[in-house]
Amino acid sequence: KRLQTSRCAVIASSQTGADLTLTCDTTDAQIYYTVGAQDLAGNWLEPGTPAPSNTAGGAQLYAAAFAVATGQIVRAAAFHVNYNQSPVRRIIAA
Repeated sequence: KRLQTSRCAVIASSQTGADLTLTCDTTDAQIYYTVGAQDLAGNWLEPGTPAPSNTAGGAQLYAAAFAVATGQIVRAAAFHVNYNQSPVRRIIAA
């Protein structure tokens, strides 16, 4: 049964060079993320909702650090069967 008052911890991020690492302090939580693309003018677009139910919309299960470009927008959230999802974290790559 889901503990309605409990929520997954907020996603933490760190960037080393072009690689972005995502972590969550909730044990066994799964992190889903989406990555924004660039429009024709070179502006970074806001990515879709990071959720297991939105894989058709670009949501991916986080497994390891991934490459990002300066200014690129990433949205991430943590999910666990016994908790409510974490707040969605919006990250702008350095």
